[in-house]
Amino acid sequence: MFDSADDAGDRTMHTIILNFGPQVPNSSTPEHTEIEFLLTNGSDVRTLLKTCWDVSEFRNWISENLDQILRDPFPSLFGEDSSIAKCIASFYDSVNPEDDDLIDRAFEYRRVHGIRFGLRGARIPDIYVGQRCGSFEISCYSEQDEWSYFICADSFENEMRTLLGSHSASD
Repeated sequence: MFDSADDAGDRTMHTIILNFGPQVPNSSTPEHTEIEFLLTNGSDVRTLLKTCWDVSEFRNWISENLDQILRDPFPSLFGEDSSIAKCIASFYDSVNPEDDDLIDRAFEYRRVHGIRFGLRGARIPDIYVGQRCGSFEISCYSEQDEWSYFICADSFENEMRTLLGSHSASD
């Protein structure tokens, strides 16, 4: 059973596992493969995201943004009432559309922390990863799905650095 980061007082730390499947047959892109984000609490495993996309695009995004993902505090402009993903969605529901500075700052945070930006063009939900309330979180908020988990930052960093290191010769 997985406890969400939004459950009252729950600070269970989960581990992220990044899996890559075989190359997609008949793909025009050599690195078009299955990408899967798994979450484990030590006994159970849950699939957070499974898609087929060009892993080199995701690797480039991670290379550019990993340090910020790990260290950026969650901006106060979003509030702190809920998960990263839900706070961002609520922000856009209430922000003055003419406040360009605020919207630009929000977009920059989303560009760095939104998995969708690393898989640009893939049909995936808004999933964000980063610091919130003194912990490291991965969360999703959409009409179809809503979840939030505290994850071990070290496990996330190790998975991403493995991705970067195992493919660095092709960059």
